[in-house]
Amino acid sequence: METTVSRDEMKNLFKEAFSEILKENKAFFHDFFLEIVEDIAMGKAIEEGDKGDYVAEKRIFKYLES
Repeated sequence: METTVSRDEMKNLFKEAFSEILKENKAFFHDFFLEIVEDIAMGKAIEEGDKGDYVAEKRIFKYLES
C-alpha cells in the first residue's frame, strides 16, 4: 500500500509538527532566544563603548572595589 502526500499536505504537516515542538519546548526556546538577544545587546554595547582607548586592569579593579 502506497501513500502519496501532496506538497500542500506535507507543508501543513510540517507546520503542525513544528508548532507542536515549539509548544512543548516553550521554556527552552524562550531562554535560548533571550540569551541570544542578551548576547547581541552585549556585543552592541561593547562596540559602542570601544573608542580605542585602553584602561589598565589595575584601574578597573580599583574602581570595582570602591
